[in-house]
Amino acid sequence: MSSSTSSPAAAPNGSTAPLTLRIGSRKSVLAMIQANLVRSWLLEHHPHAEITIVGMSTAGDADKVSALYLMGGSDKGLWTKELESALIDGQVDMIVHSLKDVQTTLPDGCTLGAIPLREDPRDAFVVKKGLDYKRLEDLPEGSVVGTSSVRRVAQLRRKFPKLVFADIRGNLDTRLSKLDSPTGPYTALILASAGLKRFSPAHASRITTPLSSPTLLHAVGQGALGIEIRTNDARVSSALAPLRHRESELATAAERALLRFLEGGCSVPVGVETTVTLQEGGRATLDFRASLTSLSGAQHVERAVRVEIASEEEAAEAGVQLGRELVEAGGWEILKEVDEMKSREEKEKREKREGGWREMPVEEAAQ
Repeated sequence: MSSSTSSPAAAPNGSTAPLTLRIGSRKSVLAMIQANLVRSWLLEHHPHAEITIVGMSTAGDADKVSALYLMGGSDKGLWTKELESALIDGQVDMIVHSLKDVQTTLPDGCTLGAIPLREDPRDAFVVKKGLDYKRLEDLPEGSVVGTSSVRRVAQLRRKFPKLVFADIRGNLDTRLSKLDSPTGPYTALILASAGLKRFSPAHASRITTPLSSPTLLHAVGQGALGIEIRTNDARVSSALAPLRHRESELATAAERALLRFLEGGCSVPVGVETTVTLQEGGRATLDFRASLTSLSGAQHVERAVRVEIASEEEAAEAGVQLGRELVEAGGWEILKEVDEMKSREEKEKREKREGGWREMPVEEAAQ
């Protein structure tokens, strides 16, 4: 904020009134770190702006036990609905999300106002403290690897059938504590590199090995922040303009269009790897690889394209085309299997709760 002797900065619409912005965010430590990152970037371009952060809880924060792919169901707004209600109601001016958590079709009245420079989108292999393993290939048969992602389990189970994959929930420090516990079942975790790097240098140092193709393709939108605003809010859109990163926006436009075409959410085992190279004249080369893998790892389809694009719309078209190729190559059967398995397990979960049965904690199940 400016001192009392400073002249007020002009708002993006040309007004001399100070720019005032309210950023909505989940209350988790990592989410607040990301919201503060966006606040700091905005202040670099609008040094006299008054910018506050409003923390909120979401449905995804409330359930810390259920496996993620059983929590979403038909509701793709698990981590965003409460925040979007506040945005639409005018309680906040923008929301900072991990883009991988954002549904591919936004509510009426909402749009993505900016996608800043993407952090490392790869997953990370993180080993228990005191162990010397450097690669997944080094782990002994029966080692327990923790992850909350169906996508990771599906891809890795295919390549490493002798390892055991167990669900793990909680914030980043909670998961690392469970990993490092001498009595805990986990030998290693698979985490998003971006979260570790944003959290702190100490957390980033826990990355044993980054994972990429052919071992593991990352999630749609992983590593990117999505800043959601009200549609037609010219004031906030203008304020965000300096934060927009063209390569990141083109890459994620392709990825999100692919996922939208497949009608998937964070629980569908879709992996992607995307590179955008800018060319002269405003065009770009999009190298886009995507895969679908059955939960057992038995079925797998993977396709890649290289196309010249000039806009997010053309990037999205490439994503849809790649989605068609995956479906035609056998991806439809994989999606059908995932849907049927989710329905069965959701039914079993309801029956257990109605019967008063105790859900076994993840750590017990892995032992």
